[in-house]
Amino acid sequence: MRAAAFDREVDVRVIGRDAHKRRIARVSVDAQDLSTQLLRAGRAWHYTEYSHDTALASAEKEARQSKRGLWSEPNSVPPWEGRRDAGTKTASRGLDAESGPLAGNCLR
Repeated sequence: MRAAAFDREVDVRVIGRDAHKRRIARVSVDAQDLSTQLLRAGRAWHYTEYSHDTALASAEKEARQSKRGLWSEPNSVPPWEGRRDAGTKTASRGLDAESGPLAGNCLR
């Protein structure tokens, strides 16, 4: 996504707010939706608990079927499950002696 958005003009379109009143937005460059690009490349998960967007679902399905990105791994774990499991390890939530600080939702 760095190549798609770095030093480029992006369009941020707020489409709503979540339960915590945070803005939900779609980001695009040259009329290309970056969420869809991330999903199609297998670099993101479509979190269907909060999103029912058929275009996003289709992009993730395409990546799964093609085994692109995270779908090339046979046992990919969604970040929300990984965070839930990590929360049971230590009270510091993401910090432990073996792996160090949690750096965010990163792919290997």
